[in-house]
Amino acid sequence: MTKPVREKALKFGTDTTLIGILSEPPRGTPVIDQPAIVLLNAGLLHRVGAARLYVRVARRLAIMGFRVIRFDFSGVGDSDARRDSLAFEESSVLETQEVMDHLERTKDVGQFILIGLCSGADVGFSTAAADNRVIGVVQLDPYVYRTAGYYLRHYGKRVFEVEVWKRFIATRVQQVFGNTKGVEIGVSDDEQLVVNPYARDFPPKEEVAVGLERLVDRGVCLLNIFSGGQDAYNYRRQYFHSFSGIDFHGLLEVDYLGEADHIFSGLADQQFVLDRVGRWTEHFVPAGTVDQSA
Repeated sequence: MTKPVREKALKFGTDTTLIGILSEPPRGTPVIDQPAIVLLNAGLLHRVGAARLYVRVARRLAIMGFRVIRFDFSGVGDSDARRDSLAFEESSVLETQEVMDHLERTKDVGQFILIGLCSGADVGFSTAAADNRVIGVVQLDPYVYRTAGYYLRHYGKRVFEVEVWKRFIATRVQQVFGNTKGVEIGVSDDEQLVVNPYARDFPPKEEVAVGLERLVDRGVCLLNIFSGGQDAYNYRRQYFHSFSGIDFHGLLEVDYLGEADHIFSGLADQQFVLDRVGRWTEHFVPAGTVDQSA
């Protein structure tokens, strides 16, 4: 029987205003010296993650021997709001680095893996590009750009769908005569929290390519998992085709769950993420250290 993961609340940051939970391996389990893992908030969702995904990921990886911390960015969950006017894109990177600084100081950790969903994936990418201590990044629904293959799949299968044409005509009528009723799209509370108020404006693809090349040059390992809820993505190799000019040297792995929603709320989808991230992180575990019962 697997022993329970050890967890404790932490307060840290420049003004000790950030709150997080550190998950450490069960007593008697060898602790992996390097690296530690940081889970990054998505939108307004606090450190438990969408549908408690981060709790499950943290405990799964802690059983494997990793130290894992999930924390709230300033103004989210239990963390206090910042007293300056920094934009989220800047403050989130600084706060992630403060978490890394804390673990480096208190646990003698010098290398890190960052894991994030949606805006958390964006923060992980930006932090990795800015901080050489990051040696791995897992992104759930990261930046994505449409390709010829995307359009072929998106429009090709819709040409003969009556409902698609109905919606197209209705949209055109609304554009011409005005939307008198509005269109209500059913999404879960978690999904609303993920997308609002953080407006996810993807940067130019060329800018992302520069960041990717920087990470590849440093040997940073990357795992991207896309859901069917990411509207601009519809086949597994789309990311490779988007950045066809980059030789990833085997450092990038990509998976696509076409039936999953954006927050991977389904139990089977969450289990896939747990298992996939678990297998991927084994690359960072010394031989013979992993508890295969995790």
